[in-house]
Amino acid sequence: MGMQTKRLFGILAVVVGMVFWAGCSDSGNGNSGNDNGGGGDGVFSGIQTLNLSGQVWIREFMDNSVWTEFAGNRAVNGVCLYYFDDIGGSGAIENGQLNFSIGTPNISRLRNILDFFYEEDHGFIFFESDYENIVVSNQETRAAMLYPDAEGAMEFFRGIDFHFELYMFVDRNVSITATGKTTSSEITKDFTLNLKNGWNIINFKQDRSTTPRTITVSMGYAINNARWELLQSSSWQGGE
Repeated sequence: MGMQTKRLFGILAVVVGMVFWAGCSDSGNGNSGNDNGGGGDGVFSGIQTLNLSGQVWIREFMDNSVWTEFAGNRAVNGVCLYYFDDIGGSGAIENGQLNFSIGTPNISRLRNILDFFYEEDHGFIFFESDYENIVVSNQETRAAMLYPDAEGAMEFFRGIDFHFELYMFVDRNVSITATGKTTSSEITKDFTLNLKNGWNIINFKQDRSTTPRTITVSMGYAINNARWELLQSSSWQGGE
């Protein structure tokens, strides 16, 4: 597994998952659901305005035993995953409820889509050592991956059971294909992503019930029973 993918799963040993979508179509608005979960296998792509909402859950750093409903307030900024460029959006956590919205990101902060594949310090789920024959149909595509950065949080994701989702914005339609690899520790499956101009959800799932474990990447759909999980920094001095 690639360096950054390994680093990600170091995080996921503590915080499981990322992001939940529901109630959107191939154009228009995309809205997250609530803690009752969403459903269906509809693929969400080409979303012009992305809306995230729901109850936030919290625990202290290195305490895996108890999650509690968060009832406080936090500022939330939209940044690019791993690069932490400010890409826009507005919202906050108020009384434990997240509401965040982002349309077209800050254009000056978009990056070439290949940065998310090949750059050694920032390669993410598409790290080239995990796959063969990565093909991007339009290498001029500019892109961003959203991370909703909550004040005082070490990590802030929504998902469940090593199944999480990424928000990726692209400035044009683009397709990405890759051939998986098999090693003694993991199998990465072939994937095809047909991203549309706007926000798209990409699912990443690690199945640990198999040996070797299996990694799948696909166009996204809603995760049932997912929840927003905020890993609070041990140095956080703000109020709940």
